[in-house]
Amino acid sequence: MKPNPNAAAPDHRIFLFCDLDGTVSPYGESTGSPEANLIFAKLVQRNEIVLAYVTGRTLASAKEVIITHKLPLPHYLAADVGSTIERVENGAYVPMQNWWTAIGRDWVGATPESILARLTRVPGIRPQEPEVQNTYKVCFYTDYDAQGDVLVNKVQSALLDLRIRSQVLWSRDDVLHVGYLDVMPLGAGKLGAVRWLLSQTGISQERAVFAGDSGNDLPVLASGIRSVMPRNGQESVLKIALATLEKKERGFSKRLYHAKGGFLGLDGNVLGGVLEGLYMHFPQTREWMLG
Repeated sequence: MKPNPNAAAPDHRIFLFCDLDGTVSPYGESTGSPEANLIFAKLVQRNEIVLAYVTGRTLASAKEVIITHKLPLPHYLAADVGSTIERVENGAYVPMQNWWTAIGRDWVGATPESILARLTRVPGIRPQEPEVQNTYKVCFYTDYDAQGDVLVNKVQSALLDLRIRSQVLWSRDDVLHVGYLDVMPLGAGKLGAVRWLLSQTGISQERAVFAGDSGNDLPVLASGIRSVMPRNGQESVLKIALATLEKKERGFSKRLYHAKGGFLGLDGNVLGGVLEGLYMHFPQTREWMLG
């Protein structure tokens, strides 16, 4: 069969998705090797790399972190645990309204207010501040040592009568010693944002790498998308992700790389771990880091 001359050429770029706190930017005692920042900044300037930050922070807070830590400007910023996405054009952030259209179908007939009202009587959760809530993310604080799976089940049960397609995520902050519980449309979250951005750019999932270190990164780390956890990542999250991958397919856990340190003389924490993992998945990137 002759090749179709009108067929689109495959996109050979690498789409690098990175969490912020503890993955790209220092957080608590996790600082990483300072020289990793220079290598990372050089790497993402290349045309072969598409960069997205995928964070639990609000858009405003994420942009502040990017400025404070002098991080490279991404091509895309997915914030609020992936419930909002903006692209960067000529140095300016532009909301991607079609993302809200896509995930809004899961919450037809429901509002943040109706969801909050339904969950006020669930013990062990308390609403976060109004400024961190949005149309498609309703979020709560929990105790740091709460039984996350138990809370998730209670919240999911309380939402049944609303007849919405939703997901409930629990994570905890080892620095602030607090738990977080987020309710979002089923198609949202970090995994939904990653898959949607891949579909929008036409880059294959096999050309994607995700880097994350904590609980709200788990859906992506355990999805089978090529991933990396920096050396400083949460051990409990790593164990769950590896076990989940092995249940899907024997040997599938190799899709998730846990940084060990030593690559390019870096300690494997934060950005050093991201670079190490990217190299392990795509060895050709080592030359790009050193070029």
